[in-house]
Amino acid sequence: MKHCSQVLVVLFSCLYAIGVLANNSWQPIAKQQLKQYLAPYQNLPVKGTFSQSKKLQFLTVPIRSSGEFSIDKQQAELLWQQHKPVQQQTKITPAGIYQQNPGQSDFVKVVDDTVVSQLLLAVFTGDIAEQDWFLWQHNPAQAHCIKSDILLAELSQFVQSIKLCQQQDLTQIALSEKQVETLIELTEYKE
Repeated sequence: MKHCSQVLVVLFSCLYAIGVLANNSWQPIAKQQLKQYLAPYQNLPVKGTFSQSKKLQFLTVPIRSSGEFSIDKQQAELLWQQHKPVQQQTKITPAGIYQQNPGQSDFVKVVDDTVVSQLLLAVFTGDIAEQDWFLWQHNPAQAHCIKSDILLAELSQFVQSIKLCQQQDLTQIALSEKQVETLIELTEYKE
C-alpha cells in the first residue's frame, strides 16, 4: 500500500509538472486572433518617460539609463532624450538613427541601416501588425505579454526576439540581441 501511494505521488507530481510546463510555453497566435492580441500595443504612449536596462553577457551589473521620449506618428519619428547617465538625444526615422550630443546643434547619423530603424519605429509606434518580420506568440501564464522571434534574416543578425508586456500605465519592451538583453519601460505622461 505504501508503494502504491508513493507511485500516486510521483504520478501526480509528473502530471502537475507537465501541466505547469504546458501552461508556461509560448504558442503561436492564430492569424485570425492576431489583431486582438496586438491591439494593446497599437496605442502605446506617444509621450512619457523611459527607463532602460542593458544586460551585457560580460558585465555583472546592467547598464541603466533614463529620460523622456516622444513619438510623432505622422512624421514616423521617435525622439529619445536620455538624461541619465549622460545627456544625449536620439532620433529614429525610417531613414536611420541619428544622435545629438550636448553642445551640438545638428543630429548626426549613427546607424545607416534602415531595417533596424524601421523595426524600432514599428515597435514604438505600434505598427507591428502589418510587418511580416514577426512570428507573434502568447503564453497563458503571462497573459499580459506577447513575444516574437524575428523572421527577417537581415534583421535577426541584430535582434533575435522582442517581448512586449503591458500592465496598467507601464509598457515593457524587451529586446534580445546576440550578447545584450535590453529592457525598456515606458510610462505615459498624464496631463
